[in-house]
Amino acid sequence: MTEPGEQLALEDGGEGGRPLESSSEGDETFCWICFDAGPNESGEPLVRDCSCRGTSGHAHLSCIDGWARQKAEHWDSDDRSYHPEYRFYDLFLPWLRCCKCKQMYQRLVGLDLIDKLLKFVEENYPDNPTIYLHALKYKVTALWCVGMLEEAKRKAEFILSNVGQLKEEMGTLSDELLSVEGATYNDLGNFMFISRSGTTVETEQMTCARMAVEYFEKALAAKRATALSARNATNYVADAEAAVAIAHCRCDGDVKWALTAVEKSRISYNSHVASHGPGHQDSIVAGMCHAYGLYYAHRALEAEKLAAELVAISKQYHGPCNFVTKTAEEALQICSARYATIIPRKNIYRYTPEEQEAWGCNEDDIGVLGYKDDGTKISIGCGLRRVVGFDEDGAKCILEGGRYGTEKECSTITVDSENVRPELGTPVVCHGLKESSHLNGKIGEVRSIDEESGLPVVHFADPDIEPQSVEDGCMRILFDLPDESEE
Repeated sequence: MTEPGEQLALEDGGEGGRPLESSSEGDETFCWICFDAGPNESGEPLVRDCSCRGTSGHAHLSCIDGWARQKAEHWDSDDRSYHPEYRFYDLFLPWLRCCKCKQMYQRLVGLDLIDKLLKFVEENYPDNPTIYLHALKYKVTALWCVGMLEEAKRKAEFILSNVGQLKEEMGTLSDELLSVEGATYNDLGNFMFISRSGTTVETEQMTCARMAVEYFEKALAAKRATALSARNATNYVADAEAAVAIAHCRCDGDVKWALTAVEKSRISYNSHVASHGPGHQDSIVAGMCHAYGLYYAHRALEAEKLAAELVAISKQYHGPCNFVTKTAEEALQICSARYATIIPRKNIYRYTPEEQEAWGCNEDDIGVLGYKDDGTKISIGCGLRRVVGFDEDGAKCILEGGRYGTEKECSTITVDSENVRPELGTPVVCHGLKESSHLNGKIGEVRSIDEESGLPVVHFADPDIEPQSVEDGCMRILFDLPDESEE
């Protein structure tokens, strides 16, 4: 019996995760099943999109399908030692995972093989909807991984519709169907989170975030019900609890949920690492979830450090082109972004009635004067902006364009640093403090706003330093985190 969490065996050199990849010049690639080099008699090319390196892992899709069908003949349908989510894992495994590097096939190669798996299930288990829905769940994930989000949503809704019909017919769901239901709701939650990130309209973002919370909570309920009758279900439930907490944290901004998101995502990550090792794809994905939990809890220093470690681990184990590596790089990009709020303290600008009508602002809105690269003055709406840097002496802050005003003409704008307040979670370094000069040069992050003074409260990387309110002009946003030896 194959363990779902089997550790990846590393190979030296090369780059992993590329389909149709040939090795270095002079090294001929061949199918590891039929041993033919290049396309077969039908013109079908060699493919590879897993974590293999060098000349290993290439095969024809038809050869993989034929080999998988032979392996499936030995599947033990009575073996119930797995958690229900992995009930049919041995049956599906030859189509899902490369037997050489022990990692999942990805992108279009993975999608093509799942279509072949579904055809096999239809032919051999026509009267078993549970097996078919389990296999179809893998296609939902594969569609998501190649960017076919709308098609993935349709397949997910189809699965849930069929699960609902089976529940009406049977009165209750088996553990296997409960696991399908939970995993599918989890995917829909992720889809809503992606949709939230794809819109800049605040009401649409909130709607998507609340739908994500709803789906994640349904996923958690199904997974908890399944875990009641399953062994070794720690990862299964911990993943769902982390997703619910992070979704609530992002949607509600509640401190309670922020703390829960950090705790639950850490449990999930540590559990996966203990089960599978740090380089397993499931461990890296759980690590990304923990990085997001830290990030939404305004602990960007830890989040960015963890995301950078995950990118390095994924490159080592799976290569720079692997889907998991690319996803980890996206997480690092999010966790390392710097944001600030424009607060009018200097060079305040009030919009004229004509500007209010043209730009959709009202008479109560005010802005600040900023500058284009050529020095031309422009009006900048107050609110959240992404910070891309400072000038040499730190007096000017460089931002990306924003909400309204003549700033729309610019990709970057410059404002007086006095008008910039680091957003919650932003890493900063203190400078210019007089009464607390011992904090100058100390690194921390803004985690809250002091209710009495209205000043940002900095929590320092050094655990021996108590959090302290700091004047806006005495913080510089930190872009490059120092090595631990330099902290």
